Amino acid sequence: MFESVKRVTKSTDADWTISQDSVGERFKEGQEDMKVRNWNVFTKMLCSQIFFVNRDGEYESRISLDNEMVGLLVEDLDEATAVGIRMAENNEVSFSH
Repeated sequence: MFESVKRVTKSTDADWTISQDSVGERFKEGQEDMKVRNWNVFTKMLCSQIFFVNRDGEYESRISLDNEMVGLLVEDLDEATAVGIRMAENNEVSFSH
């Protein structure tokens, strides 16, 4: 996803401040916030799951998906990224991580 953002924004690693978080801590913090009905952390928590060591949130490599059978189109990641960036820049989303 980050590589897509860099392509869409025509930026490089040098243009960004890159930091790392513990996936387990991100997920745990999200769970704690959800207990007090802070739904703003849901996507943060959900997206962290794909980076678990056991790849718990990443289904495609271990479970056969048939997107064609259910009529899902193949999306262009950079196109979707450009839409997301535009939405964030125009305050079309209520929060962002």
